Amino acid sequence: MKSMKRIISSILILGACLSFVTVPLMVQPSWAQSQEDAQSQELLKLIEQADQQQKQEKYPQAIETWQQILAIAQQLKNKQLQGVALNAVGLNYYLSSGPQQALKYFNQALPIAREVGDRSEEADILDSIGSVYQSMGQPQEALKYYNQALSIARQIGDRKLEATILENIKEVNNSK
Repeated sequence: MKSMKRIISSILILGACLSFVTVPLMVQPSWAQSQEDAQSQELLKLIEQADQQQKQEKYPQAIETWQQILAIAQQLKNKQLQGVALNAVGLNYYLSSGPQQALKYFNQALPIAREVGDRSEEADILDSIGSVYQSMGQPQEALKYYNQALSIARQIGDRKLEATILENIKEVNNSK
């Protein structure tokens, strides 16, 4: 039950993270309007598709769609979207029992979140890394990441994320 809460929280957090991505995509500058409009529309369509696939627990399809989004973000040199896409790929691997692959993507997303200064995304990624280590039976490593995430969540005043992380820490401590 607690892991289901964690999964739902991750999906909700990811949805919140996407809101800052979709708004800038809808408001593009007028130069090269047609090409950028096409890319923006394609990205919005892909993000909606990936979100639906994840909600329907079609994780392999969601991974594939997020990788398409990642490729476009790299082409556009949009670091923030790259970080979100890498985090989403990692989350979908985690949800589909691919912990090693999840860690690979989370570890790529983390420095990007730090580079663009997205503290909320950084805390979410650290929490996700902690969850992966917890699922792999490595509670000490999980706690290391949970504590980093908790510190950031408190600094930025994200009470919802803080509560999720505290629940994860409690779960680790109860399993010892």
